[in-house]
Amino acid sequence: MFETRILRTLAWFSTAFSLCGTVAFGGTPQDDRQVDFGELATTFIADQGLDAESIGLASFSEVLESPGFVFVEIGIFTVCFPSAHLSNKDHLKPFREAVTALIDAQGHWIDWYLDERDGVEQARADLDKLRKWVRGWSVGAMKKTSLKGGNLLESVKPKEELSSAAARLRKFAGPTEEQLFELGGDVGTILFAPTRQFFLETLGFLGWIDLDRREFYWRDQSVGITAAWYDWIHIVPLEAAKWPVDYKKPFAAASHSERHRTGLRQYVVDRCGASLLRTAFYRTDFSVFESALRTNLVIATAGRDDLYLSDWGLSFGKGGASRPGTSKFIPATGLPGKASAGLGRPRAALRVSSEEIPLWRKDAGADNFVKVLGKGQKNGASLAAKRKNRAGWKDKLSHFQLASSESSKKGLASAPFFGIASQRKQPQPEEFKNDYEEFARAYRSAFFFWMREEGLPGSREESHAAFIQLMSAHADPFGEVVLADMVNSVYGVPISAEDGSTDSMEWRFLKWISK
Repeated sequence: MFETRILRTLAWFSTAFSLCGTVAFGGTPQDDRQVDFGELATTFIADQGLDAESIGLASFSEVLESPGFVFVEIGIFTVCFPSAHLSNKDHLKPFREAVTALIDAQGHWIDWYLDERDGVEQARADLDKLRKWVRGWSVGAMKKTSLKGGNLLESVKPKEELSSAAARLRKFAGPTEEQLFELGGDVGTILFAPTRQFFLETLGFLGWIDLDRREFYWRDQSVGITAAWYDWIHIVPLEAAKWPVDYKKPFAAASHSERHRTGLRQYVVDRCGASLLRTAFYRTDFSVFESALRTNLVIATAGRDDLYLSDWGLSFGKGGASRPGTSKFIPATGLPGKASAGLGRPRAALRVSSEEIPLWRKDAGADNFVKVLGKGQKNGASLAAKRKNRAGWKDKLSHFQLASSESSKKGLASAPFFGIASQRKQPQPEEFKNDYEEFARAYRSAFFFWMREEGLPGSREESHAAFIQLMSAHADPFGEVVLADMVNSVYGVPISAEDGSTDSMEWRFLKWISK
Protein backbone atom coordinates (compact mmCIF):
# COMPACT_ATOMS: atom_id res chain seq x y z
CA MET A 1 0.00 0.00 0.00
CA PHE A 2 1.32 3.42 -0.87
CA GLU A 3 -0.22 5.34 1.97
CA THR A 4 1.58 4.29 5.13
CA ARG A 5 1.03 5.12 8.74
CA ILE A 6 4.07 6.70 10.31
CA LEU A 7 4.55 6.10 14.01
CA ARG A 8 7.10 8.15 15.79
CA THR A 9 9.64 5.87 17.39
CA LEU A 10 9.65 6.36 21.15
CA ALA A 11 12.67 4.15 21.76
CA TRP A 12 15.28 6.68 20.77
CA PHE A 13 18.87 5.72 20.37
CA SER A 14 21.03 4.82 23.31
CA THR A 15 23.95 7.16 22.84
CA ALA A 16 26.42 6.19 25.55
CA PHE A 17 28.07 2.78 25.40
CA SER A 18 31.06 1.85 27.53
CA LEU A 19 33.09 -1.25 28.21
CA CYS A 20 33.86 -2.40 31.72
CA GLY A 21 37.47 -3.42 31.24
CA THR A 22 39.53 -4.00 28.15
CA VAL A 23 38.33 -6.29 25.38
CA ALA A 24 41.10 -8.57 24.11
CA PHE A 25 40.98 -8.88 20.36
CA GLY A 26 42.40 -12.37 20.39
CA GLY A 27 39.73 -13.51 22.82
CA THR A 28 36.86 -12.68 20.46
CA PRO A 29 35.89 -15.78 18.47
CA GLN A 30 35.73 -15.22 14.74
CA ASP A 31 33.39 -18.19 14.27
CA ASP A 32 33.35 -18.92 10.56
CA ARG A 33 33.96 -15.33 9.50
CA GLN A 34 36.51 -14.82 6.77
CA VAL A 35 37.15 -11.18 7.71
CA ASP A 36 39.06 -10.47 10.93
CA PHE A 37 37.22 -7.42 12.25
CA GLY A 38 39.22 -7.48 15.47
CA GLU A 39 42.37 -6.89 13.47
CA LEU A 40 40.62 -4.12 11.54
CA ALA A 41 39.69 -2.48 14.85
CA THR A 42 43.34 -2.67 15.94
CA THR A 43 44.40 -0.90 12.75
CA PHE A 44 41.77 1.82 13.19
CA ILE A 45 42.91 2.53 16.76
CA ALA A 46 46.59 2.65 15.77
CA ASP A 47 46.09 4.77 12.66
CA GLN A 48 43.95 7.32 14.50
CA GLY A 49 46.46 7.57 17.36
CA LEU A 50 43.93 6.39 19.94
CA ASP A 51 44.70 4.83 23.33
CA ALA A 52 43.42 1.23 23.24
CA GLU A 53 43.32 1.07 27.05
CA SER A 54 40.88 3.97 27.48
CA ILE A 55 39.07 4.35 24.19
CA GLY A 56 36.34 1.92 25.27
CA LEU A 57 35.06 4.63 27.61
CA ALA A 58 34.66 7.18 24.81
CA SER A 59 31.67 7.64 22.53
CA PHE A 60 32.13 7.45 18.79
CA SER A 61 31.29 11.15 18.49
CA GLU A 62 34.19 11.91 20.86
CA VAL A 63 36.49 9.82 18.67
CA LEU A 64 35.47 11.95 15.67
CA GLU A 65 36.60 15.01 17.61
CA SER A 66 40.14 13.60 18.02
CA PRO A 67 43.12 14.84 15.94
CA GLY A 68 42.61 11.88 13.61
CA PHE A 69 39.64 13.61 12.02
CA VAL A 70 38.66 16.93 10.52
CA PHE A 71 35.13 18.29 10.46
CA VAL A 72 33.12 21.15 9.04
CA GLU A 73 29.54 22.24 9.71
CA ILE A 74 27.63 23.00 6.53
CA GLY A 75 23.97 23.71 7.18
CA ILE A 76 22.24 20.65 8.58
CA PHE A 77 25.34 18.47 8.19
CA THR A 78 28.46 18.00 10.27
CA VAL A 79 30.89 16.41 7.82
CA CYS A 80 33.86 14.39 9.13
CA PHE A 81 36.87 12.89 7.34
CA PRO A 82 40.09 11.15 8.47
CA SER A 83 42.84 13.78 8.62
CA ALA A 84 45.66 11.67 7.22
CA HIS A 85 43.80 11.09 3.94
CA LEU A 86 43.63 14.80 3.12
CA SER A 87 47.19 14.66 1.80
CA ASN A 88 46.24 11.99 -0.75
CA LYS A 89 44.94 13.69 -3.89
CA ASP A 90 43.07 10.53 -4.94
CA HIS A 91 41.15 10.65 -1.66
CA LEU A 92 40.77 14.41 -1.40
CA LYS A 93 39.12 14.73 -4.82
CA PRO A 94 36.07 12.52 -4.09
CA PHE A 95 35.78 14.10 -0.63
CA ARG A 96 35.66 17.54 -2.24
CA GLU A 97 33.09 16.32 -4.76
CA ALA A 98 30.99 14.78 -1.99
CA VAL A 99 30.91 17.95 0.11
CA THR A 100 30.08 20.02 -2.97
CA ALA A 101 27.16 17.67 -3.67
CA LEU A 102 25.89 18.18 -0.11
CA ILE A 103 26.02 21.94 -0.56
CA ASP A 104 24.11 21.76 -3.84
CA ALA A 105 21.52 19.39 -2.36
CA GLN A 106 20.94 21.77 0.52
CA GLY A 107 20.31 24.53 -1.97
CA HIS A 108 17.42 22.50 -3.39
CA TRP A 109 16.24 21.62 0.10
CA ILE A 110 16.08 25.32 0.97
CA ASP A 111 14.03 25.92 -2.20
CA TRP A 112 11.63 23.10 -1.31
CA TYR A 113 11.22 23.52 2.42
CA LEU A 114 12.76 26.71 3.79
CA ASP A 115 11.94 29.18 1.02
CA GLU A 116 9.49 31.14 3.14
CA ARG A 117 11.81 31.65 6.13
CA ASP A 118 13.33 35.02 6.91
CA GLY A 119 16.93 35.17 5.76
CA VAL A 120 16.58 32.73 2.87
CA GLU A 121 18.44 34.93 0.39
CA GLN A 122 21.34 35.32 2.80
CA ALA A 123 21.38 31.54 3.25
CA ARG A 124 21.68 31.05 -0.50
CA ALA A 125 24.53 33.56 -0.63
CA ASP A 126 26.29 31.76 2.24
CA LEU A 127 25.94 28.44 0.40
CA ASP A 128 27.60 30.04 -2.64
CA LYS A 129 30.54 31.20 -0.52
CA LEU A 130 31.02 27.76 1.03
CA ARG A 131 30.74 26.06 -2.36
CA LYS A 132 33.49 28.28 -3.79
CA TRP A 133 35.69 27.57 -0.76
CA VAL A 134 35.23 23.78 -0.96
CA ARG A 135 35.96 23.70 -4.69
CA GLY A 136 39.30 25.32 -3.91
CA TRP A 137 40.48 22.56 -1.57
CA SER A 138 43.86 21.18 -2.60
CA VAL A 139 46.48 18.90 -1.12
CA GLY A 140 48.70 21.91 -0.51
CA ALA A 141 45.97 23.78 1.35
CA MET A 142 45.32 20.69 3.47
CA LYS A 143 48.94 19.98 4.37
CA LYS A 144 48.92 21.34 7.92
CA THR A 145 45.36 20.20 8.60
CA SER A 146 46.20 16.59 7.70
CA LEU A 147 48.56 16.53 10.69
CA LYS A 148 46.39 18.06 13.40
CA GLY A 149 42.73 17.58 12.48
CA GLY A 150 40.04 19.89 13.80
CA ASN A 151 37.63 22.34 12.20
CA LEU A 152 38.43 22.92 8.54
CA LEU A 153 37.00 26.42 8.75
CA GLU A 154 39.73 27.31 11.25
CA SER A 155 42.65 25.76 9.41
CA VAL A 156 42.13 25.87 5.63
CA LYS A 157 42.49 29.52 4.58
CA PRO A 158 40.56 30.73 7.61
CA LYS A 159 38.56 33.85 6.96
CA GLU A 160 36.18 35.54 9.35
CA GLU A 161 33.74 36.12 6.49
CA LEU A 162 33.64 32.40 5.67
CA SER A 163 33.23 31.36 9.30
CA SER A 164 30.39 33.84 9.66
CA ALA A 165 28.70 32.44 6.55
CA ALA A 166 28.92 28.89 7.94
CA ALA A 167 27.54 30.02 11.31
CA ARG A 168 24.59 31.82 9.69
CA LEU A 169 23.81 28.84 7.48
CA ARG A 170 23.97 26.50 10.46
CA LYS A 171 21.51 28.69 12.33
CA PHE A 172 19.21 28.94 9.31
CA ALA A 173 19.20 25.35 8.02
CA GLY A 174 20.89 23.30 10.73
CA PRO A 175 19.28 21.19 13.45
CA THR A 176 17.03 23.22 15.73
CA GLU A 177 17.33 23.12 19.50
CA GLU A 178 14.18 21.02 19.53
CA GLN A 179 15.65 18.53 17.08
CA LEU A 180 18.87 18.29 19.04
CA PHE A 181 16.88 17.71 22.23
CA GLU A 182 14.53 15.15 20.70
CA LEU A 183 17.02 13.30 18.53
CA GLY A 184 20.44 13.80 20.11
CA GLY A 185 23.50 15.90 19.32
CA ASP A 186 24.83 13.71 16.51
CA VAL A 187 21.97 14.28 14.04
CA GLY A 188 23.22 15.15 10.60
CA THR A 189 26.75 13.83 11.28
CA ILE A 190 28.36 12.25 8.22
CA LEU A 191 31.68 10.39 8.30
CA PHE A 192 32.98 10.01 4.77
CA ALA A 193 35.23 6.97 4.51
CA PRO A 194 37.81 7.50 1.73
CA THR A 195 38.33 3.79 1.01
CA ARG A 196 36.59 0.45 1.51
CA GLN A 197 39.42 -0.49 3.86
CA PHE A 198 38.83 2.52 6.09
CA PHE A 199 35.08 1.84 6.03
CA LEU A 200 35.57 -1.75 7.24
CA GLU A 201 38.14 -0.65 9.82
CA THR A 202 35.52 1.76 11.17
CA LEU A 203 32.96 -1.04 11.42
CA GLY A 204 35.58 -3.15 13.18
CA PHE A 205 36.14 -0.34 15.68
CA LEU A 206 32.41 0.14 16.27
CA GLY A 207 32.01 -3.55 16.99
CA TRP A 208 34.92 -3.36 19.39
CA ILE A 209 33.61 -0.46 21.50
CA ASP A 210 30.00 -1.68 21.41
CA LEU A 211 29.52 -5.28 22.45
CA ASP A 212 25.73 -5.03 22.19
CA ARG A 213 25.92 -4.34 18.47
CA ARG A 214 29.09 -6.20 17.57
CA GLU A 215 27.25 -8.98 15.76
CA PHE A 216 25.78 -6.46 13.32
CA TYR A 217 29.11 -4.86 12.42
CA TRP A 218 31.41 -7.89 12.62
CA ARG A 219 29.99 -10.01 9.82
CA ASP A 220 31.29 -10.90 6.39
CA GLN A 221 28.23 -9.33 4.76
CA SER A 222 29.58 -5.92 5.78
CA VAL A 223 32.11 -6.25 2.97
CA GLY A 224 29.34 -5.61 0.43
CA ILE A 225 27.25 -2.92 2.11
CA THR A 226 27.12 0.68 1.00
CA ALA A 227 26.80 2.54 4.27
CA ALA A 228 26.21 2.04 7.97
CA TRP A 229 24.74 3.93 10.89
CA TYR A 230 25.94 4.28 14.46
CA ASP A 231 23.00 5.91 16.16
CA TRP A 232 22.67 9.18 14.19
CA ILE A 233 26.17 9.07 12.74
CA HIS A 234 26.11 7.98 9.09
CA ILE A 235 29.28 6.27 7.82
CA VAL A 236 29.41 6.71 4.04
CA PRO A 237 32.24 5.18 1.98
CA LEU A 238 33.33 7.07 -1.11
CA GLU A 239 34.20 3.80 -2.84
CA ALA A 240 31.65 1.15 -3.76
CA ALA A 241 32.20 -2.52 -3.03
CA LYS A 242 33.36 -4.53 -6.00
CA TRP A 243 30.76 -7.06 -7.11
CA PRO A 244 30.56 -9.97 -6.86
CA VAL A 245 31.96 -9.71 -3.33
CA ASP A 246 35.03 -11.78 -2.54
CA TYR A 247 35.48 -12.09 1.23
CA LYS A 248 39.13 -13.00 0.67
CA LYS A 249 39.58 -9.56 -0.89
CA PRO A 250 37.44 -7.42 1.44
CA PHE A 251 38.97 -4.09 0.35
CA ALA A 252 38.29 -4.57 -3.37
CA ALA A 253 36.54 -1.43 -4.59
CA ALA A 254 34.70 0.01 -7.56
CA SER A 255 33.95 3.59 -8.51
CA HIS A 256 30.50 4.96 -7.73
CA SER A 257 30.76 6.68 -11.11
CA GLU A 258 31.45 3.48 -13.00
CA ARG A 259 28.18 3.63 -14.92
CA HIS A 260 27.78 7.38 -15.17
CA ARG A 261 29.91 10.42 -14.43
CA THR A 262 27.34 11.63 -11.86
CA GLY A 263 27.36 8.33 -9.96
CA LEU A 264 29.25 9.60 -6.90
CA ARG A 265 27.11 12.72 -6.77
CA GLN A 266 23.91 10.64 -6.93
CA TYR A 267 25.13 8.27 -4.27
CA VAL A 268 26.25 10.96 -1.82
CA VAL A 269 22.98 12.88 -2.07
CA ASP A 270 20.98 9.67 -1.67
CA ARG A 271 22.92 8.54 1.40
CA CYS A 272 23.14 11.92 3.07
CA GLY A 273 19.57 12.72 2.07
CA ALA A 274 18.66 10.01 4.53
CA SER A 275 20.29 11.99 7.34
CA LEU A 276 18.68 15.23 6.19
CA LEU A 277 15.17 13.79 5.97
CA ARG A 278 15.37 11.93 9.24
CA THR A 279 16.51 15.06 11.01
CA ALA A 280 13.96 17.34 9.36
CA PHE A 281 11.06 14.98 10.02
CA TYR A 282 12.05 13.68 13.48
CA ARG A 283 12.04 10.00 12.64
CA THR A 284 14.10 6.89 12.19
CA ASP A 285 11.56 5.04 10.04
CA PHE A 286 11.11 5.68 6.36
CA SER A 287 7.84 6.27 4.52
CA VAL A 288 7.05 6.59 0.84
CA PHE A 289 7.03 10.36 1.27
CA GLU A 290 10.68 10.38 2.37
CA SER A 291 11.46 7.85 -0.36
CA ALA A 292 10.08 10.15 -3.05
CA LEU A 293 11.75 13.24 -1.60
CA ARG A 294 15.07 11.44 -1.47
CA THR A 295 14.78 10.33 -5.11
CA ASN A 296 13.74 13.80 -6.20
CA LEU A 297 16.57 15.42 -4.27
CA VAL A 298 19.04 13.20 -6.14
CA ILE A 299 17.45 14.11 -9.48
CA ALA A 300 17.43 17.83 -8.69
CA THR A 301 21.09 17.74 -7.65
CA ALA A 302 22.60 15.25 -10.13
CA GLY A 303 20.12 15.48 -13.01
CA ARG A 304 19.18 11.80 -12.75
CA ASP A 305 18.76 8.91 -10.30
CA ASP A 306 19.66 5.50 -11.63
CA LEU A 307 20.93 4.06 -8.36
CA TYR A 308 19.90 0.57 -7.34
CA LEU A 309 19.52 0.64 -3.61
CA SER A 310 17.96 -1.30 -0.81
CA ASP A 311 16.09 0.29 2.03
CA TRP A 312 18.23 2.24 4.48
CA GLY A 313 15.92 1.86 7.47
CA LEU A 314 17.05 1.36 11.03
CA SER A 315 15.78 -1.41 13.24
CA PHE A 316 15.86 -1.59 17.00
CA GLY A 317 17.23 -4.25 19.29
CA LYS A 318 16.52 -4.93 22.92
CA GLY A 319 16.40 -1.90 25.16
CA GLY A 320 15.97 0.49 22.24
CA ALA A 321 19.55 0.22 20.99
CA SER A 322 19.66 0.85 17.28
CA ARG A 323 20.96 -1.81 14.98
CA PRO A 324 23.08 -0.53 12.12
CA GLY A 325 20.93 0.13 9.07
CA THR A 326 22.77 -0.93 5.94
CA SER A 327 22.33 -0.78 2.21
CA LYS A 328 23.77 -2.41 -0.87
CA PHE A 329 24.74 -0.49 -3.95
CA ILE A 330 25.50 -2.32 -7.17
CA PRO A 331 27.25 -0.05 -9.69
CA ALA A 332 26.46 -2.36 -12.62
CA THR A 333 22.95 -3.70 -12.21
CA GLY A 334 20.46 -5.05 -9.72
CA LEU A 335 16.73 -4.99 -9.25
CA PRO A 336 14.75 -4.82 -6.02
CA GLY A 337 12.72 -7.89 -5.24
CA LYS A 338 9.39 -7.97 -3.44
CA ALA A 339 6.69 -5.38 -3.95
CA SER A 340 3.62 -4.75 -1.87
CA ALA A 341 0.13 -4.20 -3.25
CA GLY A 342 0.58 -0.45 -3.03
CA LEU A 343 3.74 1.54 -3.56
CA GLY A 344 5.47 0.77 -0.31
CA ARG A 345 9.12 1.26 0.54
CA PRO A 346 11.73 -0.98 -1.09
CA ARG A 347 12.85 -4.19 0.57
CA ALA A 348 16.18 -4.54 2.31
CA ALA A 349 17.11 -7.44 0.00
CA LEU A 350 18.17 -7.16 -3.60
CA ARG A 351 18.29 -9.75 -6.28
CA VAL A 352 20.42 -9.21 -9.33
CA SER A 353 18.93 -9.50 -12.79
CA SER A 354 20.60 -9.48 -16.17
CA GLU A 355 17.44 -8.29 -17.91
CA GLU A 356 17.42 -5.24 -20.12
CA ILE A 357 16.79 -1.90 -18.47
CA PRO A 358 13.12 -1.62 -17.42
CA LEU A 359 10.91 0.99 -19.07
CA TRP A 360 10.82 2.92 -15.80
CA ARG A 361 14.60 3.51 -15.95
CA LYS A 362 14.94 4.44 -19.61
CA ASP A 363 15.57 8.13 -18.89
CA ALA A 364 17.13 7.61 -15.44
CA GLY A 365 14.45 9.85 -13.95
CA ALA A 366 15.76 13.00 -15.64
CA ASP A 367 12.18 14.31 -15.86
CA ASN A 368 11.07 12.65 -12.62
CA PHE A 369 9.85 9.67 -14.68
CA VAL A 370 6.97 11.61 -16.25
CA LYS A 371 7.60 10.45 -19.83
CA VAL A 372 8.00 6.74 -19.03
CA LEU A 373 4.91 6.78 -16.81
CA GLY A 374 2.91 8.31 -19.66
CA LYS A 375 4.07 5.53 -21.97
CA GLY A 376 3.32 2.87 -19.36
CA GLN A 377 -0.12 4.38 -18.86
CA LYS A 378 -0.94 4.22 -22.60
CA ASN A 379 0.27 0.63 -22.78
CA GLY A 380 -1.76 -0.18 -19.69
CA ALA A 381 -4.94 1.29 -21.16
CA SER A 382 -4.52 -0.82 -24.30
CA LEU A 383 -3.89 -3.98 -22.30
CA ALA A 384 -6.80 -3.32 -19.92
CA ALA A 385 -9.15 -2.89 -22.89
CA LYS A 386 -8.37 -6.48 -23.86
CA ARG A 387 -9.22 -7.74 -20.37
CA LYS A 388 -12.87 -6.86 -20.07
CA ASN A 389 -13.25 -9.01 -16.98
CA ARG A 390 -11.02 -6.66 -15.03
CA ALA A 391 -12.63 -3.97 -12.87
CA GLY A 392 -12.34 -0.51 -14.41
CA TRP A 393 -11.06 -1.84 -17.73
CA LYS A 394 -12.60 1.11 -19.58
CA ASP A 395 -10.62 3.63 -17.52
CA LYS A 396 -7.74 4.88 -19.68
CA LEU A 397 -5.93 6.62 -16.82
CA SER A 398 -5.54 4.13 -14.00
CA HIS A 399 -3.68 1.17 -15.56
CA PHE A 400 0.06 0.69 -16.15
CA GLN A 401 1.58 -2.19 -18.05
CA LEU A 402 4.17 -4.35 -16.31
CA ALA A 403 6.79 -6.67 -17.80
CA SER A 404 7.39 -10.22 -16.60
CA SER A 405 10.84 -11.26 -15.37
CA GLU A 406 10.19 -14.83 -16.55
CA SER A 407 8.45 -14.61 -19.92
CA SER A 408 6.98 -12.27 -22.53
CA LYS A 409 3.73 -11.97 -20.56
CA LYS A 410 2.37 -8.55 -19.63
CA GLY A 411 0.73 -7.57 -16.37
CA LEU A 412 -1.20 -4.60 -15.02
CA ALA A 413 -0.79 -2.35 -12.03
CA SER A 414 -3.94 -0.32 -11.42
CA ALA A 415 -4.68 2.75 -9.30
CA PRO A 416 -5.44 3.65 -6.63
CA PHE A 417 -1.99 3.28 -5.09
CA PHE A 418 -2.75 5.57 -2.14
CA GLY A 419 -5.42 5.66 0.51
CA ILE A 420 -7.73 3.06 2.03
CA ALA A 421 -8.72 1.56 -1.32
CA SER A 422 -5.09 0.68 -2.11
CA GLN A 423 -4.91 -1.43 1.04
CA ARG A 424 -7.43 -3.89 -0.38
CA LYS A 425 -5.33 -4.64 -3.46
CA GLN A 426 -3.66 -8.02 -3.92
CA PRO A 427 0.12 -8.25 -4.35
CA GLN A 428 1.48 -8.69 -7.84
CA PRO A 429 2.29 -12.22 -9.06
CA GLU A 430 5.92 -13.16 -8.49
CA GLU A 431 6.98 -12.72 -12.11
CA PHE A 432 5.88 -9.04 -12.13
CA LYS A 433 7.30 -8.00 -8.76
CA ASN A 434 10.64 -6.78 -10.09
CA ASP A 435 9.02 -4.50 -12.65
CA TYR A 436 6.38 -3.40 -10.16
CA GLU A 437 9.09 -2.29 -7.74
CA GLU A 438 10.63 -0.18 -10.47
CA PHE A 439 7.24 1.25 -11.42
CA ALA A 440 6.47 2.07 -7.77
CA ARG A 441 9.73 4.02 -7.43
CA ALA A 442 8.97 6.03 -10.56
CA TYR A 443 5.32 6.62 -9.62
CA ARG A 444 5.92 7.98 -6.14
CA SER A 445 8.75 10.23 -7.39
CA ALA A 446 6.54 11.70 -10.13
CA PHE A 447 3.52 12.05 -7.86
CA PHE A 448 5.25 14.18 -5.25
CA PHE A 449 7.13 16.11 -7.94
CA TRP A 450 3.75 16.95 -9.48
CA MET A 451 2.31 17.92 -6.08
CA ARG A 452 5.08 20.44 -5.58
CA GLU A 453 4.94 21.87 -9.10
CA GLU A 454 1.27 21.48 -10.13
CA GLY A 455 -0.57 20.35 -7.01
CA LEU A 456 -2.88 23.37 -6.94
CA PRO A 457 -4.75 24.67 -9.98
CA GLY A 458 -3.44 28.20 -9.46
CA SER A 459 0.12 29.44 -9.89
CA ARG A 460 3.27 27.42 -9.38
CA GLU A 461 4.10 29.62 -6.40
CA GLU A 462 0.85 28.51 -4.75
CA SER A 463 1.75 24.88 -5.36
CA HIS A 464 5.18 25.43 -3.84
CA ALA A 465 3.66 27.06 -0.76
CA ALA A 466 1.20 24.20 -0.30
CA PHE A 467 4.01 21.65 -0.54
CA ILE A 468 5.98 23.50 2.11
CA GLN A 469 2.88 23.32 4.28
CA LEU A 470 2.63 19.56 3.63
CA MET A 471 6.25 18.99 4.62
CA SER A 472 5.85 21.16 7.71
CA ALA A 473 2.89 19.06 8.78
CA HIS A 474 5.03 15.94 8.26
CA ALA A 475 7.73 17.33 10.56
CA ASP A 476 5.74 16.57 13.69
CA PRO A 477 7.83 15.38 16.65
CA PHE A 478 4.74 14.32 18.60
CA GLY A 479 2.29 11.47 18.14
CA GLU A 480 1.58 9.87 14.80
CA VAL A 481 1.28 11.49 11.41
CA VAL A 482 -0.92 10.10 8.64
CA LEU A 483 -0.09 11.08 5.08
CA ALA A 484 -3.71 10.95 3.88
CA ASP A 485 -4.84 13.28 6.67
CA MET A 486 -2.08 15.78 5.90
CA VAL A 487 -2.93 15.85 2.19
CA ASN A 488 -6.64 16.30 2.88
CA SER A 489 -5.92 19.14 5.28
CA VAL A 490 -3.55 21.02 2.95
CA TYR A 491 -5.20 20.44 -0.43
CA GLY A 492 -8.86 20.09 0.55
CA VAL A 493 -9.38 16.80 -1.32
CA PRO A 494 -8.47 13.22 -0.40
CA ILE A 495 -5.15 11.79 -1.51
CA SER A 496 -7.01 9.18 -3.56
CA ALA A 497 -10.33 7.48 -4.18
CA GLU A 498 -11.71 4.20 -5.49
CA ASP A 499 -11.88 5.63 -9.01
CA GLY A 500 -11.95 8.88 -10.95
CA SER A 501 -15.59 9.64 -10.20
CA THR A 502 -14.47 11.20 -6.91
CA ASP A 503 -12.11 14.16 -7.04
CA SER A 504 -8.76 13.31 -5.49
CA MET A 505 -5.09 14.19 -5.79
CA GLU A 506 -4.17 10.87 -7.34
CA TRP A 507 -6.74 11.07 -10.14
CA ARG A 508 -5.70 14.65 -10.87
CA PHE A 509 -2.14 13.34 -11.16
CA LEU A 510 -3.20 10.52 -13.49
CA LYS A 511 -4.87 13.04 -15.80
CA TRP A 512 -1.71 15.17 -15.76
CA ILE A 513 0.48 12.18 -16.64
CA SER A 514 -1.74 11.37 -19.63
CA LYS A 515 -1.24 14.78 -21.28
